Amino acid sequence: MTKNISLYLSFLAVLLLLIVFVIYIFQNTSKDLSETQTCSRERNNFIECKSGYECYESWSGGINPSNIPVTPKKVGGDGLCHKICKTDSDCPVETPFCILVNRITDDYIESLSLCFADK
Repeated sequence: MTKNISLYLSFLAVLLLLIVFVIYIFQNTSKDLSETQTCSRERNNFIECKSGYECYESWSGGINPSNIPVTPKKVGGDGLCHKICKTDSDCPVETPFCILVNRITDDYIESLSLCFADK
């Protein structure tokens, strides 16, 4: 009887170690999907990025000189969430370069530093 309990406990210990190992492998091989998440800054279809990330997409529009609203249109960006950064060391391995970019909203241009895969 003692031998069966000992064998059973050994089996449980090995099973537990296997589960911990699988969880460890999964956590270390899963990629942060925030860098590939699509987003949109379009007024009627706004899709946010998670905290610490910004949508790299530019939209022109606003009011023209005749005081008539201009229909917004996408004029730039890749439509993906990018991590906000100050230096390259702030960026993840997948997007290692901190680059200063301009983003347009209506008739306003803002500069922000985001992580990208290429310079």
